[in-house]
Amino acid sequence: MVPSRMASLAAVTGGLLWVGYGLLAMLRPLGIDVVYREELGYSVVVAVPVFVAYNLPGSIALVLTSIGLLGITPNAVRRDQPMERATRWLAYVAVALGVISLAGVVLLVDPVFTTARIFGTLALGAATVTAAVAARQSGADTAWVALLGVLGILGLLLFPLWPLVYMLTWFTETIGALVFAVFGIGWLVVGWRLRQEAGRAGIGNTAPADP
Repeated sequence: MVPSRMASLAAVTGGLLWVGYGLLAMLRPLGIDVVYREELGYSVVVAVPVFVAYNLPGSIALVLTSIGLLGITPNAVRRDQPMERATRWLAYVAVALGVISLAGVVLLVDPVFTTARIFGTLALGAATVTAAVAARQSGADTAWVALLGVLGILGLLLFPLWPLVYMLTWFTETIGALVFAVFGIGWLVVGWRLRQEAGRAGIGNTAPADP
């Protein structure tokens, strides 16, 4: 179990990093960081500082928001119901994939970072959707359920985001960055609500209520 205060800090910090990651990774203001090598079959890093600047925020954001979600589950839902257990395990998977993606950044191996980040956001999105369902089953307020549900759907949308940018002329990098920004802002709201509840309860173990 992650205490609410820690979960709040993780969610807020992760949310801010998601916003930054979306702007950097989508708009690429610092130039090219990787180049695809056909003879190798994958992209290689050609600008180390740029690669780290683009991708480190995404790896850390994935780890932190997944930890934030682990703090949500004991506060918003009853423990040991099937959807709550699914949420916890999916969140653990997201944390693990976030750590692997972080290793890919540190080791400068783009395929490791990219694969782990893509499937990590998929796991995080699925976990947040199941958290919304579990919260609904536990009688949490509608605003909290809706927030988790929207965040989960956005998290799932991050999985095909880059293919959409490449395939659809109207789905530009700016739109992609906006999707990341909304996702990050959503986690800021989650962190704020958890912080409120931690303050009310003293130790932060109560379910989020209507603001």
